[in-house]
Amino acid sequence: MKKKNTAEIIAIGSELLLGQIQDTNTPYLSGRLQEIGLETVFQTMVGDDRKRMLSVIRRALSRSRVIITTGGIGPTEDDLTREVVAEVLGRKLVFHPKLFEGIKAIFAQLGFVMAPNNRKQAFIPAGAKVIPNPRGTAPGFIAETDDGKFIAVLPGVPRELKGMLQDSVIPFLEKKLGKEKGFIEYQVLKVCGLGESRVDEQIGDLIRSSKNPVIGLLASPGEIRIRITAEGRDKKETLSLIASMEIKIKERLGTLIFGQGEETLEGVTGRLLESKQMTLSLVETFTAGRIGQRLQSLGCSLFKGALLLSPGQIWPGQAEALRGEAQAAFLAEKVRKFFSCDIGLGVWVEGGPGEQMLFIALDGKIKGTYTHRIGGPSASLPDRVAVMALDWLRKFLLVS
Repeated sequence: MKKKNTAEIIAIGSELLLGQIQDTNTPYLSGRLQEIGLETVFQTMVGDDRKRMLSVIRRALSRSRVIITTGGIGPTEDDLTREVVAEVLGRKLVFHPKLFEGIKAIFAQLGFVMAPNNRKQAFIPAGAKVIPNPRGTAPGFIAETDDGKFIAVLPGVPRELKGMLQDSVIPFLEKKLGKEKGFIEYQVLKVCGLGESRVDEQIGDLIRSSKNPVIGLLASPGEIRIRITAEGRDKKETLSLIASMEIKIKERLGTLIFGQGEETLEGVTGRLLESKQMTLSLVETFTAGRIGQRLQSLGCSLFKGALLLSPGQIWPGQAEALRGEAQAAFLAEKVRKFFSCDIGLGVWVEGGPGEQMLFIALDGKIKGTYTHRIGGPSASLPDRVAVMALDWLRKFLLVS
């Protein structure tokens, strides 16, 4: 997607590079900029080094319309952002007496004596617009370059940054960019039952050929996310572009897509139970109760409860374990009767590391069995089994 108005975020601070502090500002800023039609195309992290900061900021201004920096505007010697930005812009730093008085007033309100070095925070590059910071002592600023680009300088403290962005930066950019800024919207489709490479096989041609909307894949435990991002003149046009692509993707992947946006696998499964007015209980082995925990989190009255068995443990009073699907079916029947439910779900795993088999069964108004060989890192297998069981239950409910 080619955009005239692109944004770049620069997080400044050696503590970020050292891993002493996690950067939460950049993803927040990226999301807020998208809301006003600005695509963040680069994100950079740089330490408190003058030469490196000069290089990073100059490069950002050479390729992006809007640049936002975070951090480095405190009172200490290693807070260099305002000086570096002024040098890049070719402007002098100008002392603002009113800003200085405001900073002193904050210290007085807190009952502290202001250190002399706080005076540097009242210096702003000539011609820049001051961004007030009512939540801290570091005011920011936003400057427009001679060629119509913008650089906003904000503190690194998230609480202060968010307030300044909302109160000053976003309104400023919306006014300045006006109709140029366009509109960006996205939709996320969630897939279960295929790995990232297999999803790419199914829709790879759409990913490669589509420029607007743009399609991206993101793998996360238990699901693949397909992100459809479109740009248009307004929300109606953008959503239309997304809807057209969504239809094409759903034609390829069908019921492998279990939801969209913030929907969860257990949430979709719970809604299917509600639509059919069927009560459910389950007995699970191997998963340490993960399936029951996810369903219980819904607060769904149709989920009646779960029983947990240790790996290899059989139903209390059962003479000996059955094999495979027969044991899963036995557990499904027992737990259904125990909770007096419409359907019972049994999850059973056999074998050792590298040679394990998963058996799932439903008993009651809906009956069925499923078998699958499982492998991979042992630490992640219980979560994978929980996802597979919920997804199989979801698909079974769809066609029943």
